[in-house]
Amino acid sequence: CRQQVVNLGWRGALAWVPLLIVAMPIATLLFWTPLLVNIKADAFILDYLTRRPSLMIGGVLVYAACLFIVVRWLSWGRVKRALGLALWWGAWSWLVNGLVVLVNHGNAPTWLALSGLLIAQVAAELALSATALGLVATPQKASGYHQWRPWWLLILVMFVFAAMPSDWTYLTTKLAAPLTVAHRGVDGQNGVPNSIAVLKKTHRAAHPDFVEMDVHETADHQFVVVHDENLKQLTGVDKAPHQLTLKQLTKLVAKQDGYRAKLVSFDDYLAAAEQNHQRLIVELKATPHDSKGLLARFNQRYGARLIKDGDMVHSLDYAYVAKLHRLNPKLTVLYCMAYNFTNPAREADGVTAEYSTLNHRFIDAAHQGHQLVMAWTVNNAGAMKQALFDHADGVITDRVSTLNKVIKEVRTNDTLESRLVNYFNPLPNLE
Repeated sequence: CRQQVVNLGWRGALAWVPLLIVAMPIATLLFWTPLLVNIKADAFILDYLTRRPSLMIGGVLVYAACLFIVVRWLSWGRVKRALGLALWWGAWSWLVNGLVVLVNHGNAPTWLALSGLLIAQVAAELALSATALGLVATPQKASGYHQWRPWWLLILVMFVFAAMPSDWTYLTTKLAAPLTVAHRGVDGQNGVPNSIAVLKKTHRAAHPDFVEMDVHETADHQFVVVHDENLKQLTGVDKAPHQLTLKQLTKLVAKQDGYRAKLVSFDDYLAAAEQNHQRLIVELKATPHDSKGLLARFNQRYGARLIKDGDMVHSLDYAYVAKLHRLNPKLTVLYCMAYNFTNPAREADGVTAEYSTLNHRFIDAAHQGHQLVMAWTVNNAGAMKQALFDHADGVITDRVSTLNKVIKEVRTNDTLESRLVNYFNPLPNLE
């Protein structure tokens, strides 16, 4: 088998690249491989790529082209063989996962859970390798020590990558109650997001540790509390915040979920939060129309006040995060990531990471660098549980009351078995 792979040559190997690209999303569900999880790019690289529409469109077109090539290139027999191999070895890997959970039912010792976790990880790596090799070569019956030696070496390498300290942390660290964060101030559909009325209502009913809200720069270089970059859907006015002055914006009425509320200045919103002793996570919405002095002006007006209140700031723009962090090192500034196939951002006090791509290894890496990790936006109870088991420092949600119940339930019923079930779950939204 090894020799047949070698005989493919570089041209033969390149012919399989389109298939690997097309198969990647499927393989993610069938094989949980810690080796692949740890292949990451720096945050600023992906931030740059995803903020260039041409590159994003190019990526979609490349995937479509790969799909076309695979369909034209592979015969139906080979397609069936590929699917059969993936399903066979994927089922074998998940059978091992199930056995690991079953063995650790009840009051199993920690060493047994950790050993089972290592075995499951190696099984996933072997299953993925067997699937890939089965596609490019016809397996031959091995005989003799010389032919088996590479397999033992492969297993040794897999154990090295599988036996990460983060797994020990995942299984043994006591679950702390994460910070609860009301996304745009709401708890369910209890008011207009980013309004002072819903801030007060959610504060009284659900007592979130933080309220996350959004700030845009106005035409007269003030700051208004609103999320959308176009106000038509929210207010009926087909304008962007940067096209109107603060006085014009605060005359607009936002309508959502049967509620009405006027847009407010950040000064008024911050005053209301201070009056109710409610801490904030302020998202600075970055647009191409922002003035050059936006960050310096924001820091001068509000920096000291936010520090005194114990508030934080985050942004989806990495350049904003890095610059604000340098302007005011005492202010807690987080990088808001729409994906987390990366290492934690360096020039930030932490990250708010999109929950579906978040995992305990990323969180452990951030904690090693003394950085916070906030999962967003988590509205499903199953995903909330995963964030808790993965030791996220906070959870941003539209359903704070539900999150409060999940935290109580998870911390009351915390077992090694429940942690392993969460570990193997590739779809946290399926509770």
